[in-house]
Amino acid sequence: MKRFIIYLILLLPFFSYSQEFVLSKILIPGEEKISEQKAILISENIIGPKRVFLTAQYLMKKEVGENSSGEVDQLQTSYSGLIYSPGIIEPFQFDNINPDDLRMLDIVVYPVYLEQPYSLYLDLTIKYSSKSINSSQSDDAGVYNTNLIIKLNELN
Repeated sequence: MKRFIIYLILLLPFFSYSQEFVLSKILIPGEEKISEQKAILISENIIGPKRVFLTAQYLMKKEVGENSSGEVDQLQTSYSGLIYSPGIIEPFQFDNINPDDLRMLDIVVYPVYLEQPYSLYLDLTIKYSSKSINSSQSDDAGVYNTNLIIKLNELN
């Protein structure tokens, strides 16, 4: 039993948080929607300065049906957000960044007190729209998915 507990303690740093939220439906093709999620916990009990890396995707769905050639429908998607904590010197804000540019952001957070643990939070806004019916490439109806991955690294 003691070995099991020791193994469990050693494996804890490899587990990650996962949170799912549902975006608003697009009822009319070509319509733009905005969905917000407040106070998403990035990590807790962090000590020292950290570099935050964000990686995201467009809202996507694999085409289905007789005429599909395995292509992927991709909605126009942009991300806005605020990374904050009472324990850091200054929050980091980004506005209307597409997924390609999001991974290029250089986000560094410095704590107010180096030895005091703090938690990081994210307020996230996702803006997305589909192509209109008159477009030569229309988007299929259905469920679109995306992933947002957040990683924290030590500041070197």
